[in-house]
This record gives sequence, structure tokens and C-alpha cells, in this order.
Amino acid sequence: MLDILDNVNIYQLINKIDENIFIANADQKIVWVNASAKKLLLKVGPHVSITNPDDFIGMNISRFHGERQTKILKEGPFPHAAHITLFEKFSANILVDEIKDIKGKPCGFILTWKDVTEYDETIKEGQDLLQEVDTPIIESIIDSVILVPVMGRMKKDRLESMQKKISTYCSEHQITNLIIDFTSFKYSLAPYEVEGLSNLINILELMGVEVFFVGIGPNMAQSIILKQINFNVVTFNSFKQALKHIMKQNGYKFVKEPAK
Repeated sequence: MLDILDNVNIYQLINKIDENIFIANADQKIVWVNASAKKLLLKVGPHVSITNPDDFIGMNISRFHGERQTKILKEGPFPHAAHITLFEKFSANILVDEIKDIKGKPCGFILTWKDVTEYDETIKEGQDLLQEVDTPIIESIIDSVILVPVMGRMKKDRLESMQKKISTYCSEHQITNLIIDFTSFKYSLAPYEVEGLSNLINILELMGVEVFFVGIGPNMAQSIILKQINFNVVTFNSFKQALKHIMKQNGYKFVKEPAK
């Protein structure tokens, strides 16, 4: 019985696959791309001054890879999967495999490239939104005083985000006092949390911003004592107490207006 594939043009067949497929020779130079890949190259091309996808023919596929992937193309193993970023803009999941001739000798490569740029951008937007929610900055009745509540553990990347966001906000809004509220923080302090908070305090001190801690719970308090940590900040039981202290420092006072 005649195999249907014996009478099929292999290039026509690959063209009908809705994947970005590149064929390269043994020298790693692109010799053919399918229709789907050409559409992708129309987006990528302008970043390397190439407007016609056919002009990618003859280009070495190592141009799309880092040093590690280039080494794998030479030495294997295959198939090889990787996530790459091109021109600091395009993200892709790639899969490279060897092509062998009828004698089993390697004669080239087949590369599939799935563009995941939009997916990565969506993830990045979600991460940015999470960071925004992670470090809420709350204004008080005094323009130069803000409150930052801490909820949950402070991982290293979160602490770095806090430092950047809070210091930028303080600089842009002429903040003189920051109150950090630990009411919802129910943990002992980890070493990286101690380091991150100390760095934040030092940064703000250099900027002329005084930091106050409020709402410290028993676990956090115990870890501060046992580890002999000195943040060199004034602490209060509540935000209300800290705000009263700051108001007194700055000559503010509540005045009850007579009922009309």
C-alpha cells in the first residue's frame, strides 16, 4: 500500500503547520522558513534592519541564541528547549532538533519558535500590579506624613520593590515622616528582612525622612530582642499614637469646632 507521504511535498506540508518553523543546514544557516515563521519575521525584522522575511535566508541561527544555546547547537544534546529574549523586546520558547539524512548522518537543524511576547508582557503587568498592591502608600491628614502597612512576609524582591517605591514617593512628594505598620505581620524577622528594613531606614534617613514603626506583634518583638537588632527608630503601639507624636513635634493640634 502506497504511503500517502510518499507523494506529498514536504515543504508544502510544513507550510500548513501553524507553528513558526525554521530549517537550517549543518552550518547552522537558515535555508527555509514556513509561512507562519515569515509572519513572525515581519515583526522581528525591523529590529535588525530587515524588512523582507526572505532576507533571513542564509543567516546563522546562532544570531538568535545566547552563548549557551550556541554551544548546544554544536555539541547537543538534542532536542533542546529554551526561553530566549531578542532585542530586549521579543520573548520566545524555542525547540531545536537535529535533522538526519537517510543514512542517519546529521545534516541540519529544525527550529520551532513560539512567540510568547504578549504572554510575558501580561505576566510583567501582573507582577507590577502585585507590587503596587504589595506596598500600598496611604496618605495621612498631614501632607508630609504617609503610612505603609506591611502584610505578609517580605521576600528579597519585595523589599527591593518597597525601597524603590517608597524612596521615590518620598522624594516626589516631600515626605518628612514615614510610619510603617506591622499590625498584619505575624512573624519573626528573617535575616534578609532585617537587612532590607535597615537599608530602607538608612536610605530614607539620608533623604531626611524619619521612620516610625507601629503595630509590632509578639513574634517580631521577640526576634528583635533575641537577635539584638537595633533599627534605631521610634516605635508606637498604633498609627494613631505615632501620628499624635508627629503632630506634637510639628506644632499641630486638633481643635474642636463649636457646634453650629
